[in-house]
Amino acid sequence: MRTIWIHIGSHKTGTTTLQSALKAAGRKDALQGMSYCHPVGKINSNALIDVTGKGEDMRWTLNPLILKRRIPEEGDCIISAERLFWLDDQAEIARIAKILRRRFDRIMVVAYLRRQDLLAVSFRKTTVATQVGRRFFGDRIGAFPEYQPHMDRYFCYAEKLQLWENVFGAENVIVRKYDKKHLVGGDTVTDFCSLLGIDSKIAVKEQNTKWNRSQLLVGMWLQARNHDCKDVPRIIADIEDDQQLMPARSEAIAFMQRFAASNALLARKYDPEGLPGYFDDDFSRFPEQGNDDLSTLTISLDDIEKRLIQA
Repeated sequence: MRTIWIHIGSHKTGTTTLQSALKAAGRKDALQGMSYCHPVGKINSNALIDVTGKGEDMRWTLNPLILKRRIPEEGDCIISAERLFWLDDQAEIARIAKILRRRFDRIMVVAYLRRQDLLAVSFRKTTVATQVGRRFFGDRIGAFPEYQPHMDRYFCYAEKLQLWENVFGAENVIVRKYDKKHLVGGDTVTDFCSLLGIDSKIAVKEQNTKWNRSQLLVGMWLQARNHDCKDVPRIIADIEDDQQLMPARSEAIAFMQRFAASNALLARKYDPEGLPGYFDDDFSRFPEQGNDDLSTLTISLDDIEKRLIQA
């Protein structure tokens, strides 16, 4: 009986650290007979999903050839690709199932969910550093993207997970709340390993580093001026700021209210004994006044742009 575990994200839930740990464990033969499937030179299988369009017209589709090539002929397997979390078309998820069911008797889907406002703020780095994030979230300069209805396709978790349940069955979809209190060992690597029943000592150091407030604001400003995102990280790397980017508390509350109904459904389905809105409603981490206004920067944006152009 063959089993495949599909880790679908979401983003900003320790995915890069988990993928690095799984890749390292695979090299050391520490996955207890399982194969961690990924393209050569990569730590994940994000290449499984092709992206077209922009904003509400963005579409996410499976590249079936890559999926078929990554799967060995024997043994249990693991796939990790946070880009799978973008999928909002049940037909595309069904295409994954059709391919995998030819080779596997059991398919398990694992998703980690982070409170939407916290994920959105953390996602600003991805928006600056990748064209995919920018094309979906737009060019607003601030701690949150400018809300547009198509963003529900990403942030309404309950509806998204229902698509996976419709294809693979609710009993085969595992949903984990991304916070230390709810994760085994307090981190994604240990928690995921516990689900697989393997040794969690494969953990590696956290891979992603945070960008400070000034780096993010400058990066968003450069991006809005249509500079190539691949050049931006190098230019902003030496910008110092002891603050992290923060929205105003009222803005965070308003952002979360958009997903209240979806989160209530999450709670009923995946944590009926827990909080009625699935996530906690503590907004004390956010200041009364946000620090995401460009006018608060003490560096010259013109000078930064000149450096980028001359580089």
